[in-house]
Amino acid sequence: TVLAISAPRDAALQPGTWQSQRLAAAESAFAVGAVLALLALFQRRFNRRSNAWTFLSEHAYAVYFLHILVVVGLGHAFSWWEAPAIAKFAAVGALALPLCWGAAYALRSLPRADRVF
Repeated sequence: TVLAISAPRDAALQPGTWQSQRLAAAESAFAVGAVLALLALFQRRFNRRSNAWTFLSEHAYAVYFLHILVVVGLGHAFSWWEAPAIAKFAAVGALALPLCWGAAYALRSLPRADRVF
């Protein structure tokens, strides 16, 4: 990142220059390092099982499968609301989390659905 910061700002933002390539490489290396650091942190500090974590892990694939329907539906339902984007994001997120996990629980409670989801 130090090499990218020392490059002139205008040149680093122009596509195809060596400065922009260096900046892209530095940002990519930082992102990979941050992900690896977070993985190591969570593996060392939060590697425990509880009832809540078990519930979340058992229903994670069903949430992955259903979340797009819930988020798009809520986004459409809130399309009338004249508010800043961050407020809509917070409202949709606050409603989408319990709805996604509830829908996943309902879906997985169907006969033989736990084999798929």
